[in-house]
This record gives sequence, C-alpha cells and structure tokens, in this order.
Amino acid sequence: MIKTETAKEARLRIALERLQERTTDVDSLDIIRQALDPHAPTRKGSTRCESGSLASGGTRTFCTCDTCY
Repeated sequence: MIKTETAKEARLRIALERLQERTTDVDSLDIIRQALDPHAPTRKGSTRCESGSLASGGTRTFCTCDTCY
C-alpha cells in the first residue's frame, strides 16, 4: 500500500526544503536531511562503518557502506 502525503506533511516537507536551501550549518543540514528522509545517510556516518566515516574516526563524510546501517 502506498502512503499518500497529508496536507500537514506536505507543508512540513516544503518548509524543511526551504530551510535546507537557506542553511549552511552542516549539523543543521543533517537534521533537516534526516527529517526529510529518515533513510538518508548522515554527514558523520556510523561508528560501525568500515570505510572511514567521521563517526568511526575516519575522514569520510556521508558514509553509505552497507555496514553503516
């Protein structure tokens, strides 16, 4: 079953997208990105990432390897 977006959810999504366009703070962008898409990778990645995410002590941002999730 495909979930349709309610009017309230649409307004929130539009507001977050507009905020994202105006924001330069990386941590704030992470919060907005996660609000818009909970499955999107964060800037810091995971502490379990084996490809060098920031959270695991590496230097890579937006870790998307399988072990990050």
